[in-house]
Amino acid sequence: MAKTTTIYICQKCGHQIPKWMGKCPECLAWNSFVEEALRREPPSARNTRRSEGSSSL
Repeated sequence: MAKTTTIYICQKCGHQIPKWMGKCPECLAWNSFVEEALRREPPSARNTRRSEGSSSL
């Protein structure tokens, strides 16, 4: 199952941060962050395809 991670992106400069801030540290714009949810695959799901391939020892 994919895990959802929330990031905040500044509408003025595109700077990304993991927690909301009132002022962007890059462009100094106030209240410019919007919340965006990202879906991440767990590491086991990404490696499954590779391990199903050949098993040459």
